[in-house]
Order: sequence, then structure tokens, then C-alpha cells
Amino acid sequence: MNEHRKSRRTHTKKLAKIVFDDGRTPLNCIILDTSEGGARLLMESNEELPDQFFLFRRAELSLREATVVRRAYKTVGVRLSEPLSATSERARALKHLKDLSPVFT
Repeated sequence: MNEHRKSRRTHTKKLAKIVFDDGRTPLNCIILDTSEGGARLLMESNEELPDQFFLFRRAELSLREATVVRRAYKTVGVRLSEPLSATSERARALKHLKDLSPVFT
């Protein structure tokens, strides 16, 4: 299989949360691997996942905007933004963040 990415994948298998800006309950996922600017996520189903959402990694207290670039069965490939500041207007607008970590109060 030919890889079209510019950087190598790093296998991680870390827990994360998919956070929506419309107030829906966050979803659990596993980050299977990462590359510079992207990640591959495993979830129960990606059928109702919008094309854009936020990915929260509690271990790193990292919140990034994610854009779906590939969908397959229970995985999605996403392009990730630079981490958002916990005090940014965009982060403060997400209703469920304060439940995920005290950093977002």
C-alpha cells in the first residue's frame, strides 16, 4: 500500500474524547496512531460523526480541532489543528469541556 503522507505514523493507542460544539455528549475514542498534523481514531461507529469536531486528550490536556479526511468501518482519519488554548474563546464555548477537565472552568 502506498503512503501519501509527508510524515511517519507513530502508533499510540491512547484514549481521547470527541467533543462537539453543538452540546452533544462527547464520545470516547482511541487514537490508534498519529502523524504530523493528523491521527487515526477508532470508535464504535463513525456513521453520525460530523466532518468537523474537537479532539480532547486528557493525558496531555490537549484540545484540537479535527477535520475528517477519511472514513472506514470503525476508524476515521483526521487532520488536526494546533492545540487550542484552554482560555480561548473557541474552547470556552464548548459546553462539555468543564466536565472533562478542571482546566476548562
